[in-house]
Amino acid sequence: MLNYLKNMLSPKVSAKARAIDKRQQEYVVTTSYGGSSYKIYCVTFQFHDGSCKDFSVTPKTYQLIAKNDRGILKSQGNQFCKFTPNK
Repeated sequence: MLNYLKNMLSPKVSAKARAIDKRQQEYVVTTSYGGSSYKIYCVTFQFHDGSCKDFSVTPKTYQLIAKNDRGILKSQGNQFCKFTPNK
């Protein structure tokens, strides 16, 4: 909840970036009632100054972004908003 509020109070930022890595993390939760699994889709972006930042994205966004895509990344705090690849 605190992270959510921090992100919402942060300004929206647009920056040139390149997708340098993509990965899926699968988690399995087991209880006495059974188990379930879920995936988190992450993309690492590198910025003009060489710094990098990881973002969780939706499965659809994950499919649309290719490794080494360059474009404009829009984010708000630690939250991914949109990535528009160069044409």
